[in-house]
Amino acid sequence: MQHHFDSSIPALWFAGPAPEAGGIFRLEADEARHARALRLAVGDRATLLNGNGRKIEAEVVAWEKSGPLLRCLNNLLESDAGWPYIALGFGMIADRGRLEWLVEKSVELGVRQLLPINTQRSEGHLHRERLLRVAVAALKQSQRSYLPQLHQPMTLKQALQHAVQQGPMPLILCHEQTIGQQTLRQVLRLSSANGATMLIGPEGGFTEAEVAEAHTAGALVATLGPARLRAETAAIAAVAIAGDQLLEL
Repeated sequence: MQHHFDSSIPALWFAGPAPEAGGIFRLEADEARHARALRLAVGDRATLLNGNGRKIEAEVVAWEKSGPLLRCLNNLLESDAGWPYIALGFGMIADRGRLEWLVEKSVELGVRQLLPINTQRSEGHLHRERLLRVAVAALKQSQRSYLPQLHQPMTLKQALQHAVQQGPMPLILCHEQTIGQQTLRQVLRLSSANGATMLIGPEGGFTEAEVAEAHTAGALVATLGPARLRAETAAIAAVAIAGDQLLEL
């Protein structure tokens, strides 16, 4: 019988080897501090996540100076079979807060890969360690099983090559609406794949030359509708639409 974890109990990050049921283990320093901030007491339970599908239900059995001592109650490797596999390429934006929001919401919505792209209109730099902390915090909050892979910044050409190497998933570039252009949902309905790679431009979008380059590489071009969205809003709207549509296929 599949064990269902209680989403009402707090989640913590656990990067160590997965303990066996009944095994005793400790947390790393950062998560021990988080457990202390949560005021976990002896007898309280927590869900431990490692970002690679592992979910561990544990109980606090004692407190040491370094943090809680935990006993593993259940250890599950959660399958991602049947869930859409979404890779999101996004043009870099200068505002760190908006970029962090994009990463946070991507994790909550189950994105599996994040590809920062330096386009002709991109701005800013990628503070990768900070974004990884944002991603882990979002994973704990949403209690997702899989942390997306956050790639180093790449060119559009590299992003297109990477997408092609992912296998038989549609590659979709989201661009401003033009007459007769299909919507993202319409494009996804024509696909039998359970996943997609989507590319979203920075502020100002992709240039026409970049759109042509992506089209030559096999990308389909789709619109998110008539509204003019900010870059991070467009990215999350695309992920939400794709996740909903692909679940219906």
